[in-house]
Order: sequence, then C-alpha cells, then structure tokens
Amino acid sequence: MAKTIKAQVIVEQPTVEFPVIEHEGRDHGFKLFGPKTYEANVEEMQRTKYRSAKFPEIALAPATISQSISLAVDNPTKTKSKTLDLLVLLLGPYVRASEGVFLNPPRDLNGEIVKDERTLYSFLTGTERVNGIYVVRNSGVLKDFAFVPADTYLLKFQEHEKFLEGGLARGFEHANGPVKRLPLIANSNFYPSGVYVSEAFKSTGQFGKTEIKVAGLASGWGNVGYRLSVGGDNFYGFDGFDGYGGCAFGVFDASETKKDN
Repeated sequence: MAKTIKAQVIVEQPTVEFPVIEHEGRDHGFKLFGPKTYEANVEEMQRTKYRSAKFPEIALAPATISQSISLAVDNPTKTKSKTLDLLVLLLGPYVRASEGVFLNPPRDLNGEIVKDERTLYSFLTGTERVNGIYVVRNSGVLKDFAFVPADTYLLKFQEHEKFLEGGLARGFEHANGPVKRLPLIANSNFYPSGVYVSEAFKSTGQFGKTEIKVAGLASGWGNVGYRLSVGGDNFYGFDGFDGYGGCAFGVFDASETKKDN
C-alpha cells in the first residue's frame, strides 16, 4: 500500500488595503474594527496576520488614545458621520484612580491591564509634572502613558475651549503643551453645544480603589443641545454610554525603519 500524506488546500486570502497616516513622525497603517466591546475588537484585530511585499508580517495592535485621535482627525467629517454619529469610537483604556486617571496603562505578562495604583504611580518616576499633568516618555511597555490629576479637568457640560485647555485633552494627545488634533473634532461647527465629559473620569477618592475603563467619543444630544460626548465605557461590557458596542482602531508601524524608544 502506498504511503499517504495529508494536506490542506491553501486558501488565497483576499487583499486588504490599509490606509496610512503620519503620527508623531512615524507612518502608521490602520484598520477600524467593530462594533463590539473593546476587548472583542482587540481580539479580532490580533487574530489575523497579514503580509505584503514591503512587510513580511503585519500584526495589528490596539491603538493608543493618542493614536486613535490622530486616526480619527485624518478625516474628521467622515469620522463624525460614519462613526461618532452612529456608534462610539473607543479610543483606548484608562484606569480611574484615587486622584485622577492613568491613560494607556500597560499590560502585564499575562496580557492583563495593570490597575494596581502603587504600580501605576511607580511608572511616573523621573517624569516631571508639566502644566498639571504627567506625560511619560515612551519606553519599554509604556506607550503614550500619562497621569492626569482630577483637578486639571472639568466634568459634565463645558465649552470647547475649557475641555481643550484641560488636562484630560492634553493627556489624550500625550502632550505637555496645547492640543493640536482634538480641535478638529471638538469645535462649534461640529458640536454647537460644546462638550460633555462623563463622570466615568471622576477620581475614585480612595487609594487602591481603581477601575479599568475605555475612553470613547460619540455625538450626543442633551438638554443643552448637540455636543461631543467624552465617555468611559465599561472595559469588559457595555454601560449607558455604549449600549451597542463601539469601534476601535488596530494599527501597525508602516515606517521604513524601526522606531527607537
């Protein structure tokens, strides 16, 4: 009897075109996933690997809050009409802590978001407080990590300028100075009634009491009119801000050379 070899038919995968934009001096390819919970979006973007003539392997990673904003404002009119007006754009995770919020917390060796407050504060070592917030240099597991004290930003309804000048907006853009990208969305042409910042960004008031959330943007109506909603979705499920799930960006470095930390 002749020997046999079992083999599977190789299925040709469809071609995917990734739009590319520049963020902080680097080219980034990206794709929008959802609507699902944030973690479900992350699982989907990491499930498939791609390759091209230029890049032997393309692995998508969840965008940071700062990256998500850059991607969103590349075409703000499209982002508003196709995503913010219909769903929620999930920007990235943060941790509510006793005196403020930690943006873009790293994951541990098990892939879990770090939420221990003492550990999160240790990541601020060597970083000075500038204009009220701590913007940590990218290094190792820390990517666009920042701590924004609660006394640097306002909650609930506010004028665009108040939000854009506050620590939360600057932390979102990972910037010590004035924000440059958020004004392309948070403006009176798009949202005549200003901005609403959810109490999901309120500090817990108790050291060691933390909560993992996901920052998000959406169009919203309130008793004061049409405004930009800045909310905090539950990390593993839905809440009042996001009853139907949201969309999240997967990104990869599309630059010619590797980035130095």
